[in-house]
Amino acid sequence: MRPVKQHQNEDQSDHDDPDSGDLVLQDRRQCGSHVSIACANGYRVIRAMADRGVLGDFRAPDLMRFGFTPLYCSYVDVVNAVRILKQVLDDASWREEKYAAVLEVT
Repeated sequence: MRPVKQHQNEDQSDHDDPDSGDLVLQDRRQCGSHVSIACANGYRVIRAMADRGVLGDFRAPDLMRFGFTPLYCSYVDVVNAVRILKQVLDDASWREEKYAAVLEVT
């Protein structure tokens, strides 16, 4: 059972990726401390973010996952992760060829 369902963004023109979307939890009790975002190029985005110091996880076919536990993440860490995600999408650095190669571990 997949605890999330995908919804398309209303304004998809910003990042030239019509398959990006946000995820809405179907049951909040199942979410733990992860935030998941569906993105057709999520693997490349996760790799580009890692080069900027934000470590996430990719789950096929299209989920980028970020773990935000209060034991070692502050609200500043969350805000910085969102800023870096926006930068990677805005400057399209995820399109660099080096992020296309699939590694054994993301």
